[in-house]
Amino acid sequence: MKRLTQSLVTVLIFLFALATTASAQFKDDVCKDGSWQEFRFKSQGQCIALVGSGEVPVWSLHRDFLLYPDNQNPSPDQYGNANVWHYRYSVSPGHDPAAYFLYTDYLMDWSGIREAWTAGTINESYSPLLGVRDDDGGAVLHPYEFATIASWRSPINGWIGVRGNFFDIQRDCGDGVTWAIDHETSTKDMVRDQGQLFNTGGEIELGTDIWSQSITTGIAGQLAGIQIQIHYGPLPGNFELSVFSGGNPPAGDALYSQRLTIAPEDLDDNSVFMWDVMDANLFFNANDAFTFVISAEQAGFNIAGNDPPGYDYGDLFKNGSGPMTGPGDMAFITYVITEEVGDIISTIAQGTVRRPTGDFAGRFNFGFRLPVSKGDFLDFIVDPGPVADSSCDTTWAEITIVRSPPRN
Repeated sequence: MKRLTQSLVTVLIFLFALATTASAQFKDDVCKDGSWQEFRFKSQGQCIALVGSGEVPVWSLHRDFLLYPDNQNPSPDQYGNANVWHYRYSVSPGHDPAAYFLYTDYLMDWSGIREAWTAGTINESYSPLLGVRDDDGGAVLHPYEFATIASWRSPINGWIGVRGNFFDIQRDCGDGVTWAIDHETSTKDMVRDQGQLFNTGGEIELGTDIWSQSITTGIAGQLAGIQIQIHYGPLPGNFELSVFSGGNPPAGDALYSQRLTIAPEDLDDNSVFMWDVMDANLFFNANDAFTFVISAEQAGFNIAGNDPPGYDYGDLFKNGSGPMTGPGDMAFITYVITEEVGDIISTIAQGTVRRPTGDFAGRFNFGFRLPVSKGDFLDFIVDPGPVADSSCDTTWAEITIVRSPPRN
């Protein structure tokens, strides 16, 4: 038992060291001067704190690449999200995900390449491959006939910042490569479900009390958002919003909870605020009950109530007691996603990178921000150059993806 315990401790220390090293490397990449500003952190200190703690996740094509014997395709990220990185190659011209296949063969220690995924016969110069350099300097992408593709599958809903470059390393032969960054996303059918906001009558003075509204779903699907209308108050203000299973009064642990700062710019022209709960992955059947809970950190905020004439009691509780009268309900609207209705592929950027003999400028740097949904793909694609030469299309790449930091 003692030996087993010592072995377990050794493994845990090893895993902790790996995680600490990875966090330090990500901080070095993202939080260095000139980078943290591009990723919209308020300060270098904020970047170091949020990235180091994992509160703001970072993904890197080459730093996330798992080496043998832990190599996987698709591969998880350092935060435990499965199937984040997909190393793929195409079997047809153009950018059609239906023609993308996962690499299945593996190459180690060849011509400046530490390890790489490859396809078919292991003839390195004449096979597509995707891997990492032996100097920890980035990723290696080599197309053959058609594209090689590093695909990041989003484990989050929200905004991301993307930064990196493609670099042609074979300046003595070939005509470079063409590259593109595609966004694969599924359109989803979001529909209004329950509630009413306008012409409702009544008002709720929040104070610093806890207000809970029981809601019975009408449509099966994923709860996407809840709207409320803020009549007045000293915005920006801090609020606690939660969803509990079952009706009033709320009991047990919240299914999902967020502390938010709501600013004037978060409201539409009708003073309506949409609480986005896509990250919660809350699914309900028709006629299920859940409870929406709201509280303000400071007094002075009023939100719309729902007080139809002659309607004495509703589903609104205050501090766990109710139902309330005048108004008997909170004014709200819930939105539900019912199904995916199609796939959309949009090209974010594209171009050609080549490095003629003696020219060290064959590099293209890119940077952009993008909203993504969980399950979306970002495809970083390298195709052969206009005149394909299978021995001359090796490209280095550095690709870093950062979830946009919180505003408050």
